[in-house]
Parts: sequence; C-alpha cells; structure tokens
Amino acid sequence: MNKDDILKDFDTLAEAKRKGAVNLKLCLGFALVVVVLVLAWGLVVNFTALDKVVVVERSGEYLKTHAEDSEALFLALVKKTCAEATGYANSFDRLNLKKIRRTPLFMSIRTI
Repeated sequence: MNKDDILKDFDTLAEAKRKGAVNLKLCLGFALVVVVLVLAWGLVVNFTALDKVVVVERSGEYLKTHAEDSEALFLALVKKTCAEATGYANSFDRLNLKKIRRTPLFMSIRTI
C-alpha cells in the first residue's frame, strides 16, 4: 500500500466538500442577483407606468390624470371609514336592535 494513494482517497472527500461549498455560494449569489434584478425591474416599471396611464371618457376624450398623494389619500380613506363606522354604530335604537340581532351575522358575532 502506498501512502499517497491512501491520502488521495481522504483528499477526495475534502475536495468534494470544498466543491459543494463553492457550488452553494455560486447558487446563492446567482439567486441574489436575480432577486435584485427583479426588484430593480419592478421599480422601473412602477415609476414609468404612472406616466403612461391614459383615461378615456365614454365619448372618446382623454381625461387628465395625476398621481395622488398617498398619505393624503390614506388619511381621507381612514376618515371616511371612521365616519361610516360611527354612523353605523349610532344608527341602532332599542327597536331596531332586536330585529338586527335575529340576523345570522349579528348572532355569529354575538356568540364569539
């Protein structure tokens, strides 16, 4: 038995582990590059799509559009939702409540 042959057999395992680690790093690097490119593409589409939106009336005339301020839109939607919820909660009276309790939706909420 030759000492070099025995050491070569052990070296193949270490070399396979190194190749596996290199292959894993290459795969993860490729996946990271793909994810970054997809996010960059989505960002470009997002910024360029707002300029290309065309709204046409039924008569065929183009209507001018512009992007809304998202924070102001969000605040307006929250205020509207709160106003509707308050109006709904204040619409109950003693006679109306008995009728509403008979419906399945109110009965399922009441049992929870």
